[in-house]
Parts: sequence; C-alpha cells; structure tokens
Amino acid sequence: MTVSGKTGKGAAAVANMSLASCLKGFAGNSSKILSIVSKAERSSREKSELSAIYAAAVEAYKAQQGTDDTAYRELCAKHMRLLCELNANEAREFHNRQRAFGIYGDAQMYEARAMLEEREGDVAKAMKMLNEGLRVGAHPTDLLHQRVAELERRTNPAAAGEPSKECPEPPEPEPESHEAPMELEEVPAQQVHPPAAPAVPAVLAVPAAPAAPAARAAPAVPAERAAPAVPAARVAPAVGVVARPES
Repeated sequence: MTVSGKTGKGAAAVANMSLASCLKGFAGNSSKILSIVSKAERSSREKSELSAIYAAAVEAYKAQQGTDDTAYRELCAKHMRLLCELNANEAREFHNRQRAFGIYGDAQMYEARAMLEEREGDVAKAMKMLNEGLRVGAHPTDLLHQRVAELERRTNPAAAGEPSKECPEPPEPEPESHEAPMELEEVPAQQVHPPAAPAVPAVLAVPAAPAAPAARAAPAVPAERAAPAVPAARVAPAVGVVARPES
C-alpha cells in the first residue's frame, strides 16, 4: 500500500511525539535516553524533528550543575549545532541557559556559537565567545585555539602575517588644482642646453702709482739768545739798634 507524502509526514510527527514522550518517561535514565536519541539519528528525519528530540533528551537527562559527563556534553553540542542552522535566537537562548546553569565545559558549544555569530556578521561577538571558552577551561582547548587563529586570518590577514586575498583598491585620483596652468614657451631643440658662458678676460695689471717726492726738511730754527744776566742786588748796610738807657 502506498502512503502519501502528507500521511508519511503525519506518521513521522506522531513518531516524534511518541519518542519525546518516551524521553520524558525515562527522565534521569541516561543510558535509555541516549539509546532513543541514537535510534532517532539513524532514521531519516527532518532537521526540525531531530532538533525537537534533542531538546527533549537534554531536558530529560537532568544533568547536574558543572557536570563533566562526556555523553551529555556531546548531546548538547549536537543540539546546539542543529539549532544554529534552524533558529539563531533559539540557539543563543539554549547556550545562554547552559552557561547560566554552569554547564560550559564543552568547547564544541563555544565553537558552534562563534560560528553562528560570525555568520550573522558579529565578528567581535564570535571572538568573545571563543575567548570565554578558553577562560572557563572548555575542552578541548586546542579546538578553541585553532578557531581563534582561523577567525583572525579570515578577518584580519595583515595581523595574522598572511597576504590579503582581496583585490587591491585602485589608487585615489589626485585632487584637481583650481589654479590656472602656467603656459610654457616651447624651447627650440638647439636651445635646450644653455650656451656656455663667455670667457672672462684677464684682468689688466694696474700701473703702480709714482712715488711721492720726499718732503723737504724744515730750516733749522736758530736757538734763542740767552737773556742778559741780571746784576745782583746790592745788600743794604745793616742798621744798628740803639739801646735806650734805663730810666
């Protein structure tokens, strides 16, 4: 009997609902939950249907805060990657909720979040998520280091030491000058090189000036005659003192 496409989708939806109900019934039973998830992954399902099963499985797993359960971390990473393809907002909400609950030990969660933010055009947020994963010690750390290096090469080739693959931009045209162009007269070919300067004639020797005649000696001035000697003054004779007699 041939089943129409609409009927097949309805049956798949019912099957998904039954799987989700089964997952709720096995809350806390990690081995049974992982078995149901593995069965759903092997069957051909739409991504949205598989995402719903992942969501129910994560809810039923009941992981404890700060858990280091490898199987649970892998389940969350699968759910996160699928949400990034289907609904960016739901992917962000799921990752933020896991971080709030202290479940941030898987580097794959930060890798998926960073790829989502880069695809959405927020490179700074993508780098922030990768660095946060390294800061909180998400494993494996090598994965995050590798993604950081790749993101730097894609967004800033010069800083990463690699030549840019982008085509070089054409040089900007020089601004036009508003000054009137200077008109230059055409120079004939024979006058391109300036003629050699004429030789400077030798400086004629200037004749020496005639020697000035020697100055005549002035006639000797006769010595002045000595004035006649003045005769010596005669000495007056001494005048005697007359003694008066005592009375």
